[in-house]
Amino acid sequence: MAVNHPQVRFVLAHLGNPWTLDAAEVVYKNVNVWADLSGLVVGDGDAFTAEERLDLLNDLRASIQRAFRYAERPNRFLYGSDWPLAPMPAYRDFVRTLVPPVHHELVFAENARVLFGLTG
Repeated sequence: MAVNHPQVRFVLAHLGNPWTLDAAEVVYKNVNVWADLSGLVVGDGDAFTAEERLDLLNDLRASIQRAFRYAERPNRFLYGSDWPLAPMPAYRDFVRTLVPPVHHELVFAENARVLFGLTG
């Protein structure tokens, strides 16, 4: 649908989780599509550190990192938290592990400024 409406800016919520690679394909093929990285983990601080969740978090991390690389458009990914469903500091730190440091400024700030036409 995005290809039929190039003047419209679309945002794929939650990077399409659990269909992250499919969502990455949409981002890859359409310059008018962004993907947010919100709502990938919900819960309190323990949701990010509990031993019984580490495999799940590592699988999710690998899936998101693969999609990020596949899309080849670091300028189309947005930080989002889904607060208050997860504590901001823990979620922000988790997203930092998903995105290569060289792209942090894009994902955490610049891409939103571009998408929403913000200045400053």
